[in-house]
Amino acid sequence: MRTRRTDGHQTRIAQHDPGAERSFGRPLRLSLAESVFGQALDGARAGTIWHEADAPEPSDPFLREFQTARGFREFCVLVLASGATERDVIELHFRDPRSERVHATLAAVLPTVARTWATRQFGIISRDVAFRRLDAAARGAAAPAAILGPMNPARLSRCEYRICLCLSRGLSVRGAASELGITETTVRSHLRSIYAKTQTASQAELLFRLIGTRVVETGSATLRYA
Repeated sequence: MRTRRTDGHQTRIAQHDPGAERSFGRPLRLSLAESVFGQALDGARAGTIWHEADAPEPSDPFLREFQTARGFREFCVLVLASGATERDVIELHFRDPRSERVHATLAAVLPTVARTWATRQFGIISRDVAFRRLDAAARGAAAPAAILGPMNPARLSRCEYRICLCLSRGLSVRGAASELGITETTVRSHLRSIYAKTQTASQAELLFRLIGTRVVETGSATLRYA
């Protein structure tokens, strides 16, 4: 779960909930972590565990309904990162009371998980969100022309094509600039040209197209640049 502070309030910008389709309860407006701990999480330290039992009584009326619908009895929050504007957490839900062994295991592995998260590949969340949106919106729809196909239908330049490849692998603008040895300003300048050639209006839309039309063509086709 990733949330971002906007106008003094935390807004959910990414979430992975594999059990959502099996839930009979109403969806939460934000997250259990935010609803239970509220502003106290603003001082959360990466690598720490926050237990529901240690928090005040939750004020969100949907919380108990959510837990009842899923068959949960308690939960805890694993803090991966907590900055001035964004926070990444894992919410672990339990159908039975946590044992001391489970608590000890979480306490032992979480610091390593948090350090690994801090050095993760930038853009991995955006890529995951784009994949899920693609699967939900484009299922059964006719695929548009493959931007990254060997025939290069958008007539991208060599550098524009390489930037698109970086984005399709989940790299951010910063990551693409670092891999290609150019500045972020240069990447953004190329992106404006890419948007025009691919008839997209934003990086999110471009990423959606890149992932949705990614194909592998074999044979003797030669990649054509504009």
